[in-house]
Parts: sequence; structure tokens; C-alpha cells
Amino acid sequence: MQSGFICAIVGVYASCSMLEKWDLWKNLCILKHAFPIPWLMVGDFNETLNQIDRSSGYLHIKGSSAFRNFLDSCHLIEYQLAGSYFTWFRNRLMSKLDRAFSDESFLLQFSNVMLHRLPREMSYHCPLLVFDCLLESGYSPFKFLDCWLQFPNFKNIIKGFWFDGCTAFLGRFRFIKKLSFVAAQLR
Repeated sequence: MQSGFICAIVGVYASCSMLEKWDLWKNLCILKHAFPIPWLMVGDFNETLNQIDRSSGYLHIKGSSAFRNFLDSCHLIEYQLAGSYFTWFRNRLMSKLDRAFSDESFLLQFSNVMLHRLPREMSYHCPLLVFDCLLESGYSPFKFLDCWLQFPNFKNIIKGFWFDGCTAFLGRFRFIKKLSFVAAQLR
């Protein structure tokens, strides 16, 4: 990447076996803590988190609890699937088994990442597409929230962010990059 951003992009294919999933969660957690760099994790987790994740409403409580504990211990945040909900289909059954997660540092660097479900072809699973929506639709306008003015030293904080921000670009692009930097810092 041009920015020199170092991260881990992890592809997951979890077993249907509960014991193997627990081992996977444990090993991924060890890796996450051993390499404290930004993470993006995408794949087939073969587990649901909530009753609404299956059309039948069935929830395997031990499995979903272990999955949730893994996500919490690794401080992973789920990307919401745009446009649809289920990712796995067999006959009349539907489930949300395929997902994408990242940690806060990845999310701050790529705050415009979106997750889309692509059409299912030969598998019961729909492929997922993770992409930066700014590359697709251009820059979104900078939004200022009035509540920010209530924070102590707000002006000094903004000045610090502004002068620490991107200086490598020229002209209008530098201005846009600085606004993006300030917005990311404010988040």
C-alpha cells in the first residue's frame, strides 16, 4: 500500500465441529495479541451470534457465547452487511455465517470500508466483498458536529490534529486528506 500501512488480513474457514471452532478462536486470539497490528478478519465462521442469524431462529448458546467471547477478547467490531442479511442458503434454510470484523485501529485507518454480499454461484455460501466506498463514489463531505464545541480545549485539539495531519500532498488533495485525518482523530 502506498501509505506503508501494515496490517493483518485474516481469511477464516471455521469447522462445523464445536471443539475445532473453540481451538480456532483460541489460536486466533493468541495470534491477535502476539501481533498487535491492525486486523481485518473475513470468512465463514460457521457460527451465529443471535437468533435472527438463522431463519429457523435456532441459537446454539454455547457456540454463540464462545464466538462472542472470542470477538470481545480480540476487540473486534463487525462490519454490517449492506443490502442483505443472510449469507448461507440451503433449500428454505438461511443463516448469517459469513462475516467481516476488524479492530479499532484498522477501522480508523479505513473508516469507509463496506461489506457487500455477492451473488451465490456454486456454493451454499455467498461470497463477501470488502471495499472502500470512497474509491467507488468519491469523497464524502466533512460533517461537523456542534457537540464537539462543548469539549474542553477543542480548538487546541483541532489545531494539533490539523498541523500533525497529512503534509505529503499538494493543493486541494492535501486539504481533503487533512479533513479526513481530523475526522478520523475526532472519532
